[in-house]
Amino acid sequence: MNQTNDTHEFACLVGGKLEFNLALKRFKHEYTGKMFGHKNSRLNYLVSEGHQVYSKKYYTKNAEYQLTNISEAYGKKLKHIMTADPYVSRKNIKNFDLPDTDVSISIGDWAEFIGWFLSEGCVSHYKDGHTAVSISQVKEVNPEKWENLSRLLLSLPFDFKHYERYFFDHRTRELHRYLETLGTYANNKQIPDYYFELPVSARMRLLKGLLAGDGRRKDPRNYEKHMIPFDQDTYTTSSEKLAKDVERLMIGLGFATSFNKYADSRQESYHDVYEIRMLDFTELLANPDNYYTAESDGHVYSVTVPGNKVLIRREGSWAH
Repeated sequence: MNQTNDTHEFACLVGGKLEFNLALKRFKHEYTGKMFGHKNSRLNYLVSEGHQVYSKKYYTKNAEYQLTNISEAYGKKLKHIMTADPYVSRKNIKNFDLPDTDVSISIGDWAEFIGWFLSEGCVSHYKDGHTAVSISQVKEVNPEKWENLSRLLLSLPFDFKHYERYFFDHRTRELHRYLETLGTYANNKQIPDYYFELPVSARMRLLKGLLAGDGRRKDPRNYEKHMIPFDQDTYTTSSEKLAKDVERLMIGLGFATSFNKYADSRQESYHDVYEIRMLDFTELLANPDNYYTAESDGHVYSVTVPGNKVLIRREGSWAH
């Protein structure tokens, strides 16, 4: 919270729906006294007395979610909500217009294409000044993915051809220039803010393209022995910015997530891997054994947001 400013938007729960809003008020004040915390691998918070948590009682049948003062919630077995209805943008974006051209593409097709590019694509520069866009996919290894990508590229007004392990477009310079703004290498890819304002259906196709390229349901850390299966769809990337963007995309679509980082030991030159999992549960459990208290003699930070419920992360876990 202390790393935010007046331009940051917060994930808020408003009437059961997810919205991203600026803070109505931001607070920073000195606080000396007891802090109330909960910490496990999923739920991690540390708040001052008077803070409210959005939870419901674990043992009460048909209990409803409500805001409860932390002094009353502390030490109790409670459920905390992790998901909301997808964020619905106020914008009505139907097509993407490629800059400096007359090309207009349905936003769903374009969003899925961008997902593929972010995961499997790059822009190459040649000595003669020519550029090309390539998207990697091997038919013999992933025939279904190859067919889906091929069908998508054929529907777009570009000139993609298939050569061995790649689909190439050598001609559409305007496309090449635009895609370069999304990142030139695997470790600096990103999703521009524009894409978080797309309709839900288009954002789902963006996620579909991302997962088709760099999604998996097995653990890449076990190549030499055996691939351990995940229970959830998992996206991996060497770009920290893209990882955070993909997590934002998933949360905005109503999915709960976890965020992890680990070293890729397959080769010494490989970058660290960021891993975002789409969790298959919608609630988190606060266990009595995971509560703790701490003394504060410094600053505390808070915000007031529409709906009075804000979602943040603390040390990689969900928080209030």
